[in-house]
Amino acid sequence: MTITGFDMGSSPDALLGDLLAVTGGALAGLYTLAGGKARQSMTTGTYITLCYGMCAALVALLALLGGQPLVGWASRRRDGWELLPLPSVRSSWATPRSTTCSAP
Repeated sequence: MTITGFDMGSSPDALLGDLLAVTGGALAGLYTLAGGKARQSMTTGTYITLCYGMCAALVALLALLGGQPLVGWASRRRDGWELLPLPSVRSSWATPRSTTCSAP
C-alpha cells in the first residue's frame, strides 16, 4: 500500500491524516459489503434502525470517552439542506425489495 501526496513528510499530523483517510476508506468498504449481505435477510426499516442506531450509540460513546460535548452547540440558521436525504429514505421504505436472487 502506498500513500502519496505532497504532505507526507511535512508533519506527523499529515501522516496521521493520511492513515485515518485510508482507514476510513477501508471501513467504508467493509460497511458496504456487510450492509449488502445484511440487506438480503432484513427489511430496509430493520436495517436502518439497527445500523444507524448502533452507529449513533458508538459515536455517542466515543464522544463521551473523548470528552466532547453532545449538547449545547450554538444554534445555526436552518436552510433545509440537512433534510434532502429524507425523501429517498422514505421512498425506499415503500418500495418492496426481493430477497431472492435469480440467475439469468
